[in-house]
Amino acid sequence: MDSPGENTDIRRRHFGEENDPLPSDRNSDLDGQLHGLSNLPRNDDRRMRGAESSATFSNASFAFLVIGLFHLLMVAFIHHRVNSYPMPKSVALSKSTDFVEENARRHLDSITNFGPRVSGSVSNRKAEEYIIEQVKHIKRESRTSNIIEYDLQITSGGFTLDFINVGLGEFTSVYQDLRNIVVKVSPPKNVSSSILINCHYDTVVDSPGAGDDAASCCVMLEILRALSQTEFSLKHNFIFLFNSAEENILQTSHGFITQHPWAAPIKAFINLDSAGAGGWEMVFQTGPDHPWLIKAYIESAPYPHASVIGQEIFQTGLIPSDTDFRIFRDYGNIPGIDIAHIKNGYVYHTKNDKPRFIQPGCMQRGGENIKALLLALGQSSKVADPGEDKHGTMVFYDFVGFFMVAYPSRLATILNWTTFVYVYVAFLKRILKESSGVQNYLCIGDYSVIGQMGLMVVCVFTTWIICITVPLVMAQLLTLSGRSMAYYTHNLNVIWLFILPAVMINIIFHYSLKKTTFKNIPSTKIVVMIQDANMFLWSLVLAVMTYFELMSAFMPLLCILCPALLYTFLSMFGLKPSSVVFNMIASFVPSFYILSLAYALQIFLVPIMGRAGMETDPDLLIAAVSAFPVIVCLPYHIGFVYTHRQIGRIIYTTFAVIILGVLAVFFTPAGFPYSSKSTDASPQRAILVHFDRRFHSSTTDIIRKDSSIWYKPLDKNGAKFFEHNSPEVFAQAQKASCDGVYCGRPYLYPFLPLVDARKTFDFPASPLPVPRVDVKLVESQVMHNSIRRLSFNMSGPSHVTIFITELPGVTVKKWSFGHNVPIQILTIPPIHLPTFFIYYSHAGPPNTTWEFDLELQVSNDLSDNSSFIKMGFAGHYLHGPNQVTRDLQKLEHQLPRWMSAVMWSATYDEYFF
Repeated sequence: MDSPGENTDIRRRHFGEENDPLPSDRNSDLDGQLHGLSNLPRNDDRRMRGAESSATFSNASFAFLVIGLFHLLMVAFIHHRVNSYPMPKSVALSKSTDFVEENARRHLDSITNFGPRVSGSVSNRKAEEYIIEQVKHIKRESRTSNIIEYDLQITSGGFTLDFINVGLGEFTSVYQDLRNIVVKVSPPKNVSSSILINCHYDTVVDSPGAGDDAASCCVMLEILRALSQTEFSLKHNFIFLFNSAEENILQTSHGFITQHPWAAPIKAFINLDSAGAGGWEMVFQTGPDHPWLIKAYIESAPYPHASVIGQEIFQTGLIPSDTDFRIFRDYGNIPGIDIAHIKNGYVYHTKNDKPRFIQPGCMQRGGENIKALLLALGQSSKVADPGEDKHGTMVFYDFVGFFMVAYPSRLATILNWTTFVYVYVAFLKRILKESSGVQNYLCIGDYSVIGQMGLMVVCVFTTWIICITVPLVMAQLLTLSGRSMAYYTHNLNVIWLFILPAVMINIIFHYSLKKTTFKNIPSTKIVVMIQDANMFLWSLVLAVMTYFELMSAFMPLLCILCPALLYTFLSMFGLKPSSVVFNMIASFVPSFYILSLAYALQIFLVPIMGRAGMETDPDLLIAAVSAFPVIVCLPYHIGFVYTHRQIGRIIYTTFAVIILGVLAVFFTPAGFPYSSKSTDASPQRAILVHFDRRFHSSTTDIIRKDSSIWYKPLDKNGAKFFEHNSPEVFAQAQKASCDGVYCGRPYLYPFLPLVDARKTFDFPASPLPVPRVDVKLVESQVMHNSIRRLSFNMSGPSHVTIFITELPGVTVKKWSFGHNVPIQILTIPPIHLPTFFIYYSHAGPPNTTWEFDLELQVSNDLSDNSSFIKMGFAGHYLHGPNQVTRDLQKLEHQLPRWMSAVMWSATYDEYFF
């Protein structure tokens, strides 16, 4: 048996010059291409332990500062880049055929001056008249031989939508007498195919809707004017659709694509919408299939900005909104491109969505992009016959607008699997070579070659776990301590709340490994091993994402290929990838892309947390998004812990910064989520509904009635800040109840699972002196097989929501609207009976009548005098003189300055039939 001293001597001799286990002539070419493995130093154990002092920057604080500045400069450049716009053109200095932002701005000011343009409102009709007048003017002044004509469509119909992915289920949407402005540009010679471009000029209640979506309609008007001033040949018609009721949950786009005679020849479409105001417009979904569409965008757009990641995120249903893209795709069975502005989502669907938040040059950029794309499609033979390009998908993304990368998904699959196999074959070959020959079981430090590599993979994977776990733990602590959404206004708080804690814990983790597990392994060797293990893990992620056919698998591909290509270059010159400078160069491309993506996700997702409902935990999502760039960037640089001295100083300094940041969050205004400054426009969102309820017996007698102002906060913080800020006002509030069909509350949208009525509040208010929804049971007819048909007619304001609950022994089998098949809506636990949600709107006079039938399967145990269903009818006054009452105005004046509320009045009547 060997003594401990003898074992130590053997171990030291393994690192000596005579027993170096990895001489340079044994490195394989393949190995060098993958990881650029450096030779182990030929020195004694004492010199080995001092190797860290010979690094490029021996002082760890300086190295950490360089690494931090490296990433900070990239973020600063990204911020500057995405806030840069082309110079807006003026009429005086432009050709008549140019897209001119000055003209589009003039339209924007005119349309937003009409005020909120809710479907069915006077201002909505004024916007319609303005657009028609502009189209007439463009037609009169046209210099092109192409034919310009327009049509005012009046449409009625119904359909079913599902929001199952966001926990809302399916509901039915019904519309009557809604309106579309449709403009057709066609060549003198008749063609049989068309391209659609769509916007909507209506708004949600109380919003001027400059960003959503008047700006898009103004861009379309200016594109139409510019096209009318030039001769250009067309292979297809252009259809410009200005729809008046997208905010009615996509109703008028359905009316156009399913009913208008110009819709049938449409082969492709461009949809323009917004989830904010201003910024770069972004292609965030395309298809289905038809990869030629994104190719056309890439080849034509002068300022491309697109990402397949947006498509994958949006199509999961995780974002609580949708666009007309869905209607054209599902009901028109045509492919398209969805383009939206995502910046400044704080003003989306609020009173702050004004033209001043749309930056100069923003509309110029969007107009030039869309005009170029439209002209490219107008000349493309792929529109009528895409051939082989009808099938398949594309991987596409841009590098902050400088250039686009795009390739077919089938090529991505080949590239991804080839990279995966290459990495793992290279690893296997190196391990076998290092473990072969006389030194089969040679130990490096305290581990065999295989054990050493396996341990490093575990360590790097642990680094990843720390990167995600620490921010999630911080998010939970933030929520539990009552400081949820502390980053909502002051976005930089994510640095000390989520990013720096993950970095610090990882430095501590690797510092402990340096002092224990890897204390006898050369520091330069550890750096190379970390990079190898990191690529090993990214290869595994690449394989998993490729297996599940995720096109966003290009991200791990970037994390592997860019360092590997640099390793290949360095190996040609015998250089070694073990310095801070090398790691910055190797990580530049993936880090730059991931930081730009994380930046975009932050500016998009953080504002959404203000309207995601009280049941969503925003801190966990933002923590995960913040952790994402740390997972990608940190492993490239964490090796400095092993090659540099004075790591403890970095840990203490980072900890001090975190503590100061956390203290600022908890004890200064920097941690308050909301802002009352008009320049910030990041208030807490709320809805105030002055409602008047009446509950009727089976004989239609009123058995209960009440009136209140229903206060609905729209984020995780709920009412707690309001209650703390204004206790004298909030003292009048009472917890809302859930005591009827769909909680007996006048929900405008089926958001009960997101905005639980039991977590909202009622303020006292006077009864509403407004007309109520008038509903009559016209006929109850017994059909065959225990089927009973109930026929109704109903009239009321322009927006009505209907809630139906089956009573025991009854099943709603069929109705006369939508798809004729009743689909249950998702509810919350107090509601156990099957419930249905119908959204109805019209743009006619207040006495517009809607007739509909329900067919019920009734148990034989029920008599003719029994009640079969319970129905609630909510009439919503979203515009006009009945929208805002004195009680609403009084409460609005008592709200904190950092709160922004949209308001309307509603009646609610509940009946047994």
